[in-house]
Amino acid sequence: MAKPVIDEVFEKAGGRTALRTSLGLSKQTMSDWKRAGYVPARHAVDVEGLTGIPRERLCPGFHWGRDTADAMSGAGSRSN
Repeated sequence: MAKPVIDEVFEKAGGRTALRTSLGLSKQTMSDWKRAGYVPARHAVDVEGLTGIPRERLCPGFHWGRDTADAMSGAGSRSN
């Protein structure tokens, strides 16, 4: 049986504390993710960068298009 993706996230990030510290999130947020079983779309790009787990697996219910991912990561923004 495959390990739930959220457990894989915590493992690859070095644990819940390491992940929440890297992302600047609370203990409650990590508990919410564990209970939900996935990473919310607004954090999936950052978690993908930290763990190497594709965002499509982190948040499978979200439609990932290139423009969406760029906007969420800030890659599509420009400063003048």
